Amino acid sequence: TNLREIDRMKSEFLSTAAHELRTPLTSIQGFSEILLTRENLDENERKKYLSYINRQAVKLAKIVGDLLDVARIESGKGFTINRENCSLEKLFSDVVPYFENLSLKQRFEVCLPGKPVSFFADINLMEQVMKNLLSNAIKYSPGGGIIKISGDEDNGFVSVSVEDQGIGMKPEQKDRIFEKFYRVDASDTAPEGTGLGMTIVKYIVEKHGGKIWIDSELGKGTKVHFTIPIKEFYNRDLQ
Repeated sequence: TNLREIDRMKSEFLSTAAHELRTPLTSIQGFSEILLTRENLDENERKKYLSYINRQAVKLAKIVGDLLDVARIESGKGFTINRENCSLEKLFSDVVPYFENLSLKQRFEVCLPGKPVSFFADINLMEQVMKNLLSNAIKYSPGGGIIKISGDEDNGFVSVSVEDQGIGMKPEQKDRIFEKFYRVDASDTAPEGTGLGMTIVKYIVEKHGGKIWIDSELGKGTKVHFTIPIKEFYNRDLQ
């Protein structure tokens, strides 16, 4: 039974990886061939095709990064956590504007307490968590709406949530959201993705001594919550 499950996961991994890698690679190949073979392109056309190539290269790098991250987790190596003093306000201000410029349909609301909130964490990994959650909120809100990003301090923890007004999930979908390769919508018209992002997010949050959970209702949207200890886990880890 275990061998069959391993074989199934390997097949699923190869199928997902091949499918997700093929799309950006095909686009990069096609647009680069246009640039190489058409001599009558003006400067605006060249910039347009180069921007297509750049966007697909960014997608390709994200896919490869997710696959490598999961491979490290599965091998037991995981991530090296380099904790430093982080500001919740700076974390949001470094990440949210990128998605505001990326998406024209959604409106972003950032809610922070009146006083500064600092905590010890790996800032690069925290940015990875936020980028993944915001990317999902956009992907699964095709009709637009408000995406609310909230942060606060609660009994020695930093508490963060990302809430959308998108398609939401059924209870059985919500229960599987942290499984490797699981996607809420796996149809041919589904948003792009490997189904690895939430697996990686959960690992990062728990590696910091935190917790992550989801509230979701089909047709009404999804809210992802996570908490990170402000000091206690960091100090204990140094001892």
